[in-house]
Amino acid sequence: MSRLFSFLFLAVSAVTFLGCEEDDAELPEVTAGFTYTVNEDTGSVTFINTSENASKYTWDFGDGRSTTEINPIRAFGTGEYSVKLTASNIAGASDVFEDVIIIDIPLPLNLPVTFDDPNVNYEVATFGGTSFSIVDNPDVSGTNDKTSQVGEIVNAGVAFEGISFDVGMPVDLTSEKTITMNFWSQVAVPVLLKLEDGTGADVEVSTMHNGGGWELLEFDFDSSNSYSRITIFTDGPGTTAGTFYVDDIAQMDTPSRCTQETSQNLTADGFNMTFQNDPGAIIESFDAQYNYADNPDFENEVNASCFVGMIERSGDALFANNQIVFENAFDFSDKEGLKLNVYSSAENYDVLVKLENTADPNINTEVSRTTTVGANEWEELTFPFAASESGKYDKIILFFELNTNTEETYYIDDFALYGEGNGGGSDFDSGLLVNGDFEDGAAPWTIGVGTDPAPVTTEGDNTYYSVDVTTAGDAFAVNLSQKLEITEGSTYILTFDAWSDRERAIIAGIGLSDGDFSNTTEEVAINTERQTYSLTLTAANFGAENARVLFDSGAEVGLVNIDNVSLFPEGGTGPGDCTDFVLKLPITFDCNNVTYTFNTFNGASFEVVDNPVLSGANAAASMVGKIVNTGNQFEGGAFPLDVPVNFATDKTIKIKVYSTLAVPVLLKFEGAGAPVETSVAHTGTGWEELSFNFTTSDSFTTLVLFIDGPGNTAGTFYVDDFIQTETPGGGGGSGPGPDGNYITNGDFETGDETAWLFFDSETTNGGTSGISDAENNTAGGTFSARVQSGQGNNPGIKQERFGAGSIQPNQQLTVQLDSKIASLQEGAVVNVLAFSESATEGKAAVLHNLGTINTAAGSWNTNTYNFTTAGDVTGGVSILLEVVCGGAEACEGIVFFDNVSVKATN
Repeated sequence: MSRLFSFLFLAVSAVTFLGCEEDDAELPEVTAGFTYTVNEDTGSVTFINTSENASKYTWDFGDGRSTTEINPIRAFGTGEYSVKLTASNIAGASDVFEDVIIIDIPLPLNLPVTFDDPNVNYEVATFGGTSFSIVDNPDVSGTNDKTSQVGEIVNAGVAFEGISFDVGMPVDLTSEKTITMNFWSQVAVPVLLKLEDGTGADVEVSTMHNGGGWELLEFDFDSSNSYSRITIFTDGPGTTAGTFYVDDIAQMDTPSRCTQETSQNLTADGFNMTFQNDPGAIIESFDAQYNYADNPDFENEVNASCFVGMIERSGDALFANNQIVFENAFDFSDKEGLKLNVYSSAENYDVLVKLENTADPNINTEVSRTTTVGANEWEELTFPFAASESGKYDKIILFFELNTNTEETYYIDDFALYGEGNGGGSDFDSGLLVNGDFEDGAAPWTIGVGTDPAPVTTEGDNTYYSVDVTTAGDAFAVNLSQKLEITEGSTYILTFDAWSDRERAIIAGIGLSDGDFSNTTEEVAINTERQTYSLTLTAANFGAENARVLFDSGAEVGLVNIDNVSLFPEGGTGPGDCTDFVLKLPITFDCNNVTYTFNTFNGASFEVVDNPVLSGANAAASMVGKIVNTGNQFEGGAFPLDVPVNFATDKTIKIKVYSTLAVPVLLKFEGAGAPVETSVAHTGTGWEELSFNFTTSDSFTTLVLFIDGPGNTAGTFYVDDFIQTETPGGGGGSGPGPDGNYITNGDFETGDETAWLFFDSETTNGGTSGISDAENNTAGGTFSARVQSGQGNNPGIKQERFGAGSIQPNQQLTVQLDSKIASLQEGAVVNVLAFSESATEGKAAVLHNLGTINTAAGSWNTNTYNFTTAGDVTGGVSILLEVVCGGAEACEGIVFFDNVSVKATN
């Protein structure tokens, strides 16, 4: 009965409920809604459900995802999403709420930096008092003439204040070595850019801002490392306060660029015409039109400046020239003369510099030079003028190809006074004689018989004895002598320069005061070219103390010139073992009869001083060359050699260099042949002897030396003992042997492990390796190398890092070796490997897999391989010969090697 009652009750209740329609309007209305919070760094969104009178919720996040959670949390990527929430109750009522959320997850800060991307997190740190903010470009002009966001830097006026920021992707300087930025300033300030937190030492470059508003600054780095932090200093160590702006920080390939000149002097006092600005009308043109021009070639070591003078010579005028007039006369008392850089498409052209007195044109002097470097190359010419020429000349006249009808365009630059000067006197050491260079006139020389001798002639800074005999018939046309004290039986070295109008014989030596030439004299054949002669004379049979050094021109009429006469006891004080008294190799700086001319450029200075540090490779007390670099690229200088360097046989130049900095030292030779150069690294440990190896066979007349060549290292360095030697072989050396082979002991005939490294069981490689007399492929030889490998072994022999400084980047080399296989079983292989080594610490070598050997067993085979070196071979090249066995238990390899060579490919 109770079950029936329950059923009737439920039925009645249901009828009663369904019949009450007015009660439906009184049910609670469902209202859907939500709010949310966004984590801007991660894109995570927390939804807060604000729906009313609902018990069920369905979320659609607009990206294909959904959920029935009440308060869900979801992560979104950058983008725009329409999120929909449907809320409902058990009665079936529902409501929908929809909202759009925008997600902007900040991007990491990387180059280029523009301050315009709203998705980038421009997190910039400040230090030292600087403040920073991102603002609208306040000055839409100059190199930043666009409406954009920029960085505002406010300096408080403290030294080394600035900003820094980390980049998500490191700045890699392997190839793109220039950082650019737009920078705004109303005052001229240096801007220093520093790269930190990298794979190598921090690097920094400073560039000057001219104070003209927005300017594009460029910072060139010479590192190849990567860096994760960029730091910017405005006025670095200075204390300039003010507001500055930065924008558009980017990275690019370093462009080829000229060097801006920083000074110019157009007066006779300190004359230095650099064409920093157009000299304009100061240069007068007479059939040789002057114009201010761009440098036609700034990618060179002689003249990298941006602007030069252009001279267009007319072919209709024999005496086409350009003139510069000054208010005052030149003073050469503290200078050596004038120098000039010249450039033309012509070759071997004459350049003449004439100095003239405007009040009296008859007062003049001139020096002529002929170019030697060839067409389309800059060359520095020097025009020496003696101190005695001071106060005479207030006009320069410049001639190209004087007295010809040449029509050509010439470029000029860096027309300037040069040198430390001669002070009006001479540093020439005549030894036992007085006034051996005639710079003080004829005294105390005695002029003998002759016709109207003119004992002293001056050309530029060179004064010499000269006589033009016009009347024949005298027994001794001219007799030049000077009294001296000598020791009977002692040996003396007499040196002198001589030249004439024709080939002739003169008598030179030590004679008696009465003109008797029967004692210690020699007949010397001279010609029209000025040459230095050296005689070794033993004083004998004098019978008198008032002996004289004597010169006699002979009975022929004509011109005879004598200069730079010196007399020293052999082995005595003075120039020591210097016998020629001319500038040639070896250069020791100890010969006081040699003028060590070192023509400096790009800011370097030079002088001969006492060795300041007696240690290392130069522990002896001696004179050395002192070079001071100011911090410019390609600072250095050139020795104009009186005797050419000939590389026909001896191809190595050794130089002792003192430095406390690790720097490359570049040695270059110029002259008749194509220029050659080699660079060797100095480790910065004081005096070191560096070897420079060359492959040329030419002769050269100019030795050029750069310390830190293309770099900009400032500092003081010393050099000494420039000598030429036979190039050693390889095995850690820096040049090839006499046969061109870089390998040392390649035939193993030393009978030991000289120059080779042996890898075997003692070096965890397994197997055995060593010298053997069991097999040999050298005629008359005894030894070869034997390598034996077994299961899991890779023994071998290696010669490391040969040819450093001589082998060039991207050079093709030929490897040749003889091999004989005694056994090659069960997978044994022979590898021939070469490596291009870098001198940069931590930089991996580049592997060149040359292949395997001729596997014909039972006889000697010759194997030849060619490969091209990598772009960095500053550490030389290495060769590895290895015999490798895999996991086969029966694997065995026994191989003999002989006659290993590495040579430049013909």
